[in-house]
Amino acid sequence: MRKALRAVVFFLAVTAAIAAVCAAGGAIFAAFSNSATIAHAIAWAMWIGGALAVLLVGQSGSTTRMAGESRVVVGGRFVQGSDLPQPTSPFFLIPAGVLVIALGALLYAF
Repeated sequence: MRKALRAVVFFLAVTAAIAAVCAAGGAIFAAFSNSATIAHAIAWAMWIGGALAVLLVGQSGSTTRMAGESRVVVGGRFVQGSDLPQPTSPFFLIPAGVLVIALGALLYAF
């Protein structure tokens, strides 16, 4: 239970960080633009930032290639138990990006 709570808190913190970076970018754009309101600029920035997070993570690499890079090759075979850590994919950024896009849509609607 404690591990699940820690994972949810980490997910929400990452989502908040992505949303904050997007909101800052949108606010800066609105400050220098005469045609965009602050709320709409932030909403558009959240859509764009969330979509970029999803797209970049989705193209982050092949799991086969990552598994191959984490093992020592001896005589053309992978050796189990090498001291190199198994690479991990930042998959949790995909739902975080989707949530940022949804928050931007809600902000734009109101």
